[in-house]
Amino acid sequence: MIHRVLLAFLAFMAACLLTAPDPIRAQSATELPPAPPEPFLTDLGFVTDFAFASNGHLLTINSFSKKVCEYTSEGTSLSCVTTPVAPQGKLGQMLGIAPHPDFPINRIVYVHYLDTQRWANVIVRFRWTEDGASDVQEILLLPLPADQEEPCTDHNGGHFGFGPDGALYVPMGENCFPELAQDLTTFQGSVLRVNPRTGEALPDNPFYDGDGPNDDRLWAKGLRNPFGSTFDPITGKFWVTDNGPGCGDEVNLVEAGSNYGWPVSSDSYFECHDPGPPYIPPVWEWTPPIAPTGITAYTGEAIPQWRDSLFMCDWNTQRLHRLQLTPNRDGVVADIIIDIGDASCPLDVEMSPDGQLYFGGFDAIYRIQIQPLYGTPQWLPLLLISN
Repeated sequence: MIHRVLLAFLAFMAACLLTAPDPIRAQSATELPPAPPEPFLTDLGFVTDFAFASNGHLLTINSFSKKVCEYTSEGTSLSCVTTPVAPQGKLGQMLGIAPHPDFPINRIVYVHYLDTQRWANVIVRFRWTEDGASDVQEILLLPLPADQEEPCTDHNGGHFGFGPDGALYVPMGENCFPELAQDLTTFQGSVLRVNPRTGEALPDNPFYDGDGPNDDRLWAKGLRNPFGSTFDPITGKFWVTDNGPGCGDEVNLVEAGSNYGWPVSSDSYFECHDPGPPYIPPVWEWTPPIAPTGITAYTGEAIPQWRDSLFMCDWNTQRLHRLQLTPNRDGVVADIIIDIGDASCPLDVEMSPDGQLYFGGFDAIYRIQIQPLYGTPQWLPLLLISN
């Protein structure tokens, strides 16, 4: 029997499967990677996100087991810990993971999940010890809109992480209430910027008004169903993927105080338009929808021809996209599909600290690895790892 968490996640993504008129933008080419992708981890179950710590270790989060697991750069399993949850809570979808920048020293991890007892999105901070999770702290408790008997758990955000300023950046969907994406008093349809120690708003946030009505944690508004996000280490720019209805699947360059137009940009389920100022149009968009998911900026030395690119997965076709950037890295000029053979890229793509590219989700994670010394493909042994 299919696990009900999987069913919930599939329902969350299913709205992106409907088709619409001709594409607004189309991929310009297909290219072979410099080395064939090889399985790095398999038999994982249901990994929805993974992230690298600064020491090169890979952390995964699993919606089946509810565990966070750590692997070496060679794929050796080190340990797993069950995601901690408040006594009054219940773990549902596991949405994102972010290791603290000093994780190798302090062992602090952040996890984003849906609490199906309290009907809220939660980000929990904890210290990973030999005995499990300690120093557990819920830094964000984000209740879903209560206008329904069972709140809408779609459009509830996903991946998140640290910015170059040390703040925590958390994209959130509008929970099936489009009007909330334009409401400065709510967190829905926005990017939140908070203190990673406490979850509190930072006083220099663009909508911060102290005792006023705004949600002081807001950094940007006007998003529908963001899932992937990444900072470009070269420019510090923040990129977010957003899922539209039957149109408006997007990559956005998100900046402080900006509004990205949802739902003003939608005429109907299948018709989207650029509403003009003050709303910011996407950098790239797809119609019919592809359901963009994880995204990362490639800045490694291992594959120099890719240093001008973002990489992105999509749910509908599970392809790996290379989004070629403009010279100043603030726009996209082409969507190039990487030929990954029988591999798949449904949920996330990440660059390791040594510049290799990893992608996948669900049951497997793959990597494209180049031998640093000679710049030639280095084939990897198949690693079969079960949690």
